[in-house]
Amino acid sequence: MPTLRYVGFWYRFFAFLVDSLLLWLLLGVIMVVVYGGDATSPWNYVDEEWPSNGVFDFALTWLLPAVVTIIFWEYKLATPGKMLISARIVDADSGERPAPKQWVFRYLGYFASAIPLGLGFLWIAFDPRKQGWHDKLANTVVAFHIMGLEGRLASKSAQADTIQSQLIDLYGDNDKTPGTGFPPDRPPAQ
Repeated sequence: MPTLRYVGFWYRFFAFLVDSLLLWLLLGVIMVVVYGGDATSPWNYVDEEWPSNGVFDFALTWLLPAVVTIIFWEYKLATPGKMLISARIVDADSGERPAPKQWVFRYLGYFASAIPLGLGFLWIAFDPRKQGWHDKLANTVVAFHIMGLEGRLASKSAQADTIQSQLIDLYGDNDKTPGTGFPPDRPPAQ
């Protein structure tokens, strides 16, 4: 398993604020379009006679956030807030991409973390691996995405190979064509 640097409470809280703001903006735009409203009172649908507008309201306020969040986790291993702090959600045992069922357990675990006055989220501050209850339920951890030494060396090696092949294309291969190469042969001084 790769060495992981776990993301602590305050970084994750910042990511949560970013994600909440983005989700609030997305839902706000959809609600204004669907229910109407103006710049002074975009939430005027709340003043209607019934507290809910049925299936669409349920889908908008409960299902859409779940689907958007799980899609981000599946394709980016993070939400926008976590991407902003260079964090990824990985399997706690292997450090690799979690299985799809882990995403579902993790999202449902948010409710278990939130219901007892947010204690499951506060747990992140005290846990050695910085896991909240939702992480423990899904067997995930949130770690900084920092390329390890092997990855950096492989990246530098690939860059060096690319530069070398570009130089050979420009100046020829010194080992195969005598009289050419890098640095290029210069005309004799006059």
